[in-house]
Amino acid sequence: MTLIFSAALLLSSLAQTPSTNLSTTAERSGFVRTGRYAEVVTLCQAFAEKYPQQVKCEQFGTTPEGRPMLALLASADGTFDALEAHKRSRPIVYFQAEFTPAKSKARSGFNS
Repeated sequence: MTLIFSAALLLSSLAQTPSTNLSTTAERSGFVRTGRYAEVVTLCQAFAEKYPQQVKCEQFGTTPEGRPMLALLASADGTFDALEAHKRSRPIVYFQAEFTPAKSKARSGFNS
C-alpha cells in the first residue's frame, strides 16, 4: 500500500506544479464527469514532455479498435528499466484503470 501511495503522490505532485494543467476532467469537475480516450493520450504525452527525466509515456498494446494502449511510467530518479530498477532495489508498481460504458452509466475498474 505504501508503494501505491508513493507513486500516486509523485504523479500528484508533478501534476500540481505551477504553470501546468495536468489534471483530469474528473478532477476538474469534482468527479462528476469522466474524460475521453483523447484525454488519456494528451495527458500521457504532456506528463512525459513536462518531466522527461521522471516520466515516460509508452505504448504497450493496441485496442480492438486500433487505438494505442498507453502506459505512464514514473520514476523519481529516472530508472525505467526493470532490471536496473531491480539492481537498485527500486519498487515496481503496476496500476491498471479502465472506464467501460454501460447502457445507463459508466462502470469503472481499478487494479494494482
